[in-house]
Amino acid sequence: AIIDEDGPVIASPFKCSEDAYALEVCGDSMTASHGSLDSFQEGSIIVIEPNIEARNKSFVVARIKGSDDVTFKQLVFDGSKKFLRPLNPQYPIIPIDQPIEICGVVLGKIQKITT
Repeated sequence: AIIDEDGPVIASPFKCSEDAYALEVCGDSMTASHGSLDSFQEGSIIVIEPNIEARNKSFVVARIKGSDDVTFKQLVFDGSKKFLRPLNPQYPIIPIDQPIEICGVVLGKIQKITT
């Protein structure tokens, strides 16, 4: 079980440590175009594991060091350069040109079913 930022306990379907946590996705920057298996709609719950090292194409929660702003994006390596890439092409790719803290790697999502 994990606890989201508001405190309720959520049972995780993913193997995770006691340090794992959950967040609700806000906005549509991680909603991919139709047909993509990797897409995180607003309202989805993502399970984040802070004890896993982020790799190329990992979905991560990241914070610019010294800032309170956090973002959920895909970490992309291109040679020696790194970027935070949204899945929605309407949003810009963010070059990592300053120190960032990876708060955790997304293990998966719990999608609410809309009727």
